Amino acid sequence: MRSLCALLFFAGITLFMNPVSNAAVPATRIIVIVNKDAITASDVDERTRLINLSAGRPVTTPIPDEMRKQIIQGMVDEILQLQAARAKKIKIEDAEVMKSLEGLAKENNMSLDGMVKMLKSNGISKQTMITRLKAQMAWGRYIREMYGPLVHIHDKEIESFLAKAKEVKIEAPSQDLMDITISQAIFDVKPDSPDEVMMLLGPRIEETHQTKGCAAFVKAAKGFGAKVEEGRVVKLGQLPDALRNMVKQAKVGSSIQPAMTPDGLVLTMVCSKSLPKVAPPPLHTRATASVALEQEKLGKRAAQEMAKLRAAAFIEERSGERSSKGRQELLRKAKYQE
Repeated sequence: MRSLCALLFFAGITLFMNPVSNAAVPATRIIVIVNKDAITASDVDERTRLINLSAGRPVTTPIPDEMRKQIIQGMVDEILQLQAARAKKIKIEDAEVMKSLEGLAKENNMSLDGMVKMLKSNGISKQTMITRLKAQMAWGRYIREMYGPLVHIHDKEIESFLAKAKEVKIEAPSQDLMDITISQAIFDVKPDSPDEVMMLLGPRIEETHQTKGCAAFVKAAKGFGAKVEEGRVVKLGQLPDALRNMVKQAKVGSSIQPAMTPDGLVLTMVCSKSLPKVAPPPLHTRATASVALEQEKLGKRAAQEMAKLRAAAFIEERSGERSSKGRQELLRKAKYQE
């Protein structure tokens, strides 16, 4: 039984429970003014959480300053896109946005309500998704109206595209996007040393740790009075670093090293692992090749148009300013008014 002591470590792996604390959110601070619209600190925080979540990382993962600048620049661009579309009387109906949200939820095997609750539990509001989708949809229509009639596709371009499409290889998805199903047993004990752990819980920990298979693990843990978190599905990249490395190496149906946390001694069972399925490259016809080439050319036009909008815009970076409720409401009305 002493051999199990070598498996115990007291570095304090964080128990993977709720990702968002209930700490009070500070007053809203204006980061950037884009013409008449504002980007606030809370806007940037929510967008950062969304990007971390999409990348399979814990939503509170710190990001480099350069990445934060890129996030803010992307949000500036979205406001400029909405402003440009509004100037051209392009309106995106709420029903269109909701339909797009429902499609996004379906792609992730969730209901819309389920996706909204999941986002909220990670500190991301539904409005963040709506704003991003609305900007994408409005910008797409703006570019098509402005430049669609100017784009022409020739036969030689189609033939070249089809030849290149045959050479495309499928790339495996990142390991961080792997879906992991884990069950955790939390023993309510806070000893000062591994020897004390073994004296208090040795036989129960040993038997639970050696159990193979999730059902047997859960049954044994409950039988020994442990609190059990059963069948939680997470992305590998969302786990704390130390736990992620052990889960990655562990075989399905086995438990990893016990760990002391502020909640007690934790045993983690790896129930399943699965990487997202990668769709094969589409089989293009001349018609689909023509559409793809048109989108590529419109994409280049969009980049040029975006550069023009940035150059013509009044963009003011601010530091340390906190907006009053009335100022915030005014700015948001301007931001989302269609």
